[in-house]
Amino acid sequence: MSLQGVFLFFQFYGLYQWRYGSKENKPIAMQIVSLATCLSLVVAAIILFASIIFILKHSTDSTTIYADATITALSLIAQWMMSKKYLQHWVLWIIIDLISINLYISKTLYLTALLYLIFMLLCFRGYYQWRETLNKSIWAHSIA
Repeated sequence: MSLQGVFLFFQFYGLYQWRYGSKENKPIAMQIVSLATCLSLVVAAIILFASIIFILKHSTDSTTIYADATITALSLIAQWMMSKKYLQHWVLWIIIDLISINLYISKTLYLTALLYLIFMLLCFRGYYQWRETLNKSIWAHSIA
């Protein structure tokens, strides 16, 4: 339940970033994640993963601790990336959806697995639309 509060915070944070997140207090542009940011996100994911495993082991009766921790840690990273308009957040959501689909099938939650399959297909569409928009933007800037 508390995780939903974190995601709610990210919705407002993302809205602010999308509207005023640039250095000029203007909307941020779609971007590609840099190598340095990617490495920082990997470290953050590892720390989140370990922290969530600790919480799940000591505070819940979860039977899928590692899958739950992976999905949660990666979802937090993907949500932050989406707030910053990084194209690659779509790829991370696709990975999260694949893990989730397998988890829900293993728990015989077939309708939930189907829902995550639909989410994954939407992520593919979002990725290709964002990539096309980004390519047009890069091409327009190179001409100007």
